[in-house]
Amino acid sequence: MFYRRRYPGEANAEYAKTCLESLERVRLAAVSNGTAIDPHLDALGSSAPQPLAWRTSIGDLLQLVGLTMTLKQRHALAGFLGYTGSVDHAASMSIWLHKELLTRLGRTAS
Repeated sequence: MFYRRRYPGEANAEYAKTCLESLERVRLAAVSNGTAIDPHLDALGSSAPQPLAWRTSIGDLLQLVGLTMTLKQRHALAGFLGYTGSVDHAASMSIWLHKELLTRLGRTAS
């Protein structure tokens, strides 16, 4: 019998909502400053202790907006946002999650 695999932390919708609230704060800060999201994220990145490749890295994007997530937490967030692919293929999930978060920030992923 086939059972749908649960995402780790799937029941933890509160954690996912907290992540989305952090993204929304960043988006609103850019809007209130009258800047597009890219220059705003670049400005945030300029104060980071090391260069962050937020345009291509989900980990760097999350770090830029003040979130540090384990792979399990990324699985939970992806599941909450509607990811339907395999969680066993972390690269595909990370690419999808990166694009989804950039879209939610108001930017089209490249």
